[in-house]
Amino acid sequence: GIRDSVASRGLGDVYKRQRNNFFGIYGAGLASYQLGQYEHATRFLTQALLFDPLNWNLKLAQGWALLRSGKNEKAISIFGKLAQERSYMAEPNLGLAIAEYRAHHLVEAKIALARGIKLSTEEIWPQEVLEIINDTPELQKYLESYSHVRKEDSSGMSSMLPSQ
Repeated sequence: GIRDSVASRGLGDVYKRQRNNFFGIYGAGLASYQLGQYEHATRFLTQALLFDPLNWNLKLAQGWALLRSGKNEKAISIFGKLAQERSYMAEPNLGLAIAEYRAHHLVEAKIALARGIKLSTEEIWPQEVLEIINDTPELQKYLESYSHVRKEDSSGMSSMLPSQ
């Protein structure tokens, strides 16, 4: 409009236009994530969180982008907070388990993974969850015993472990 062709009159003009930028930044973050450009996704999602710091889906996407860009400690921080805020949801616990595992915190990974699997209604998990299970004999044994106990408790519910 006319305002855009005239020099800015201060922060008020800039702020009025920023809300529209949120969707562009958020969209760029999600697009970067889908393209596997996790470093770029992290930057865009961090900027988008400045506009909407309470957006839970945005925080979750940022956690996955951080995790997949190898920033495990930052991912642990985000997923840990999300798992506390939404203690009834599996996804932040599974993300936390992957980040803890990659940071070599096996005990914490075990706890988060068991919590995530217990809460999970999905039979298809992120590839990283399967990698953790398949690469860690200690976790395999733990989850087999956990699934066995859970199977007995759930009257006929099938095991949550993937077939190998």
